[in-house]
Amino acid sequence: MRGLEIYQGKPIIYSAGDFVFQDELMARLPVEAYDEARLGDEATPEQLARAATRDGTVSYPAWREVWEGVGLALRFKDGELLELRLIPLDLRFGAPLGVRGEPRYAEPDLGRRIIEFFANRSRRYGTEVLYAEEHNFGLVELTRAQ
Repeated sequence: MRGLEIYQGKPIIYSAGDFVFQDELMARLPVEAYDEARLGDEATPEQLARAATRDGTVSYPAWREVWEGVGLALRFKDGELLELRLIPLDLRFGAPLGVRGEPRYAEPDLGRRIIEFFANRSRRYGTEVLYAEEHNFGLVELTRAQ
């Protein structure tokens, strides 16, 4: 997640994180990936993921922030941005393969942390994001951002 900016009344989303992240469930990955991991043609994407990440102990499976993101709900009227909400997403860090990577609405404690992280990244662009605790989502202050 890299934050967002409101530029001339329009949102620029630098990165909201991943929405779905289940590459080990694909039928095949590029052959170069198998060659690099020194796996044969019979290897599955799951076996490749396990080999490349030492059973999830290094690289992206071990990094919590990879498994968090935000969904965006934007409301426009006559081309003018009226509201921008950030929905905190939990992609289930640490869950088993096959389940990990499915987006879920984050529980409130995690939701707050995700929104606060995204808000911190957005401040550098002059965008203020508030956490609406009663609804567990982020809200961009458009009057301050423009």
